[in-house]
Amino acid sequence: MAMAWDTALAAAAAAHEGGRLPEAEERLRALLRDLSAREPVRPVPVLLRLAGVLLDRGEAERAYAIADEAVAIEPANPLALNLRGSTLGMLGRKAEAEAAFRAAIGRDPALVEAQFNLGRLLAGQGRNGEAAVILRGVLELAPAAHPARRALSGALRDEGFFAEALVELDRVAAATGTTPELLNERGILLMMGGRSAEALAAFDAALAAQPDFVAPSFNRALPLLRLGDFTQGWPAYENRFRTDMVRPLPFTQPRWQGEPLQGRTIVLWGEQGHGDTLQFARYASLVAARGADVVLVGQTALVRLLHSVPGVRMAVAPGQAVGPHDLHAPLMSLPGLFGTEVATIPADIPYLAPDAEARARWAGRIPDRGRLRVGLVWAGDPRPHMPISNSTDRRRSLGLETLAPLFAVPGIDFVSLQFGRRGADRNGQPFARQILDPMGDVRDFADTAAIVEQLDLVITVDTAMAHLAGALGRPVWVLSRFDGCFRWLTDRDDSPWYPTMRLFRQTAPREWGSVVARVAAELATEAARIRILA
Repeated sequence: MAMAWDTALAAAAAAHEGGRLPEAEERLRALLRDLSAREPVRPVPVLLRLAGVLLDRGEAERAYAIADEAVAIEPANPLALNLRGSTLGMLGRKAEAEAAFRAAIGRDPALVEAQFNLGRLLAGQGRNGEAAVILRGVLELAPAAHPARRALSGALRDEGFFAEALVELDRVAAATGTTPELLNERGILLMMGGRSAEALAAFDAALAAQPDFVAPSFNRALPLLRLGDFTQGWPAYENRFRTDMVRPLPFTQPRWQGEPLQGRTIVLWGEQGHGDTLQFARYASLVAARGADVVLVGQTALVRLLHSVPGVRMAVAPGQAVGPHDLHAPLMSLPGLFGTEVATIPADIPYLAPDAEARARWAGRIPDRGRLRVGLVWAGDPRPHMPISNSTDRRRSLGLETLAPLFAVPGIDFVSLQFGRRGADRNGQPFARQILDPMGDVRDFADTAAIVEQLDLVITVDTAMAHLAGALGRPVWVLSRFDGCFRWLTDRDDSPWYPTMRLFRQTAPREWGSVVARVAAELATEAARIRILA
C-alpha cells in the first residue's frame, strides 16, 4: 500500500510541477479520499502538496486550511510551518507569516526555502536591512540560489545601497544569462545611482530584446527627462498608461491630442500625487489661452486652492460632477502636448493663491517678531500600501533630529508645516519649543498656503510642500535625495519649474549630514541678513 501511496503522490507532484494544477488537485483529493478509509490521520506529505497546489492556484484561504491541518498533525514539521507561513503571507497576515517562517527556521536552520520566504516577507514590509541579513544567509547556504540574490539586490536598492545592489544583480545575470527583466532592473539601479545615460542604454537594450516589454518603455522616460531631453522624454512618459501606476478617470469623451480648443470645454485631471497636481496645474492657463473653458479635477485637499489657478472656471474633486464637456486630458500629458522644453517651461509664478477666507482665518496667527520665519517639512507621505512609493519615501524623508543643526542658528522662528503623524516627531526633542505647530487647525492646502504666504522661507524634503511653496512664489529650499526625482534634472541647484527654489542635493545615498550642514550655513547667512536689515 505504501508503494501505491507514493506512486499516486508522485503522479500528483508531476502534474503540479508541470503546471497542470486542476489535475494535480484532483489526484491529491482522490488520494486523500482513498486513504481516509485506511488511515486514521491524513498524511502530511499529501496535505503539503495539496496546500502548495492551492496556493499556486491563488486559493489562499483553502491552502491555509490544509497547511494548518498539517501543522496540527506535525507541529514541529519545518516544511509544514514554512507552507503555513506562505499561505498566511498571501492572506496578508504578515506577523503570523513571519512567526511561522521563523518557527520553521528554528526547527531546520538549513531550510533555504523558509529563509528565502522570510527575507522576501521582510523586504515587502520595508524591513530591508533585516531582509538583507536573511537573504545573505540564504546565499551562504546555497550560493546558486539566484532568486535569493535577486531579492537581495532589491532589498539593497530600496535601502539606498544602489552600487551594492547592482553588484548582486550583475552576479545573477552572469550566472543565469542576461534577460530583458534583468536589463530593466539594471536600468533602474543605474538611474537611481545617478548614471542616467547608462540607465537609458539598459532600458533600450531590454526593449531591443523584447519590444513589447512595457516596463522599460516607460522607465526610459525618467532618465531622458532627468537629462533634459524633453523631446524624447515626454512621449516616452505617455507609456505610464500602459503600466498600473495610473488609473485613468472614466471619461466617455475623447482625450485631447492637441487639436484646436476654441469654444470647447475640457476637463484636466490630476493623476498622481498632490505635488504632481500642484506642479502641472500651471498648464491650465495655457489651455485656457487657446480658447478652452477649463474644468480642473484635483485631490479633495487641493480643490479650494486650485480655484485660484488662472484660466480655471471650476475645480472639483474626483467623483464630483464636471458638467458637460467635449474633451479631457491628464495634467502630466500637457507638457508633451505643448512641446515643453527645458528652456520653455512655463514659470509664470505665482499661479496659486489662498482664497480670502483662508487668508482672513490665518491672518496674524504666525507671529512676526522681526526674525526669519522658516517653515519645515521633514517627511513625506509613507504610503505603506504602495511598496515602491513607500521605499522612495524612506529615502526622501529624514528624522527631525537630523535637522538639529538648523535649530542652533540664531534669529529663526520655525513653523512646522509637517502633515500627518510625523508632525509629532518634535515631541521630546530638545528644540521642540522652538517650533510653532499650527497644522492641527489646517483643513486643506488653501489653509497651508495662507500660512506659507506669511513665511520668509520653506525648507522641505521633496514632497508636495516643495511644489506648494514654489507655486506660491515663496523662497523654498528642497532637500533632495541622491536618487532625486526626474523633474529636478541634474547638476544644478535651481529649478526652471520654480524660480524661487534652491536644491540641496545629497552627494551620496543615505547621507543627510552634509546636506543639513550646507543648509544650516546658508540659513545663518539669511538670518544675519535679516538682522542687518532690521
